[in-house]
Amino acid sequence: MIMTVYLWHITAYAATFGLLALVGFVSSPPGSARWWLERSIWLVVPGLVLAFLIVMFSRFERPTYRPRASAR
Repeated sequence: MIMTVYLWHITAYAATFGLLALVGFVSSPPGSARWWLERSIWLVVPGLVLAFLIVMFSRFERPTYRPRASAR
C-alpha cells in the first residue's frame, strides 16, 4: 500500500489547498501564533483526503487470488 500513499499524497495536499483557496481561506503570516495553529489544518485535512484516496485506490495494489487450473 506504500505505492498508493506515495502516488497520492501530493494530490491530497493539492486538493486540500485548492478547496481551502476556493472557500476563501487566507493563511496567516508565517511565524505568527495563528500560523502555527493553522498547521494542524494542513496536516489533518490532507490526511483525511489521503485516507479517502487510499481506500479508493489501494485495492488495485493488492494481489488478486487466482486459483491455478489443475493439471491432469
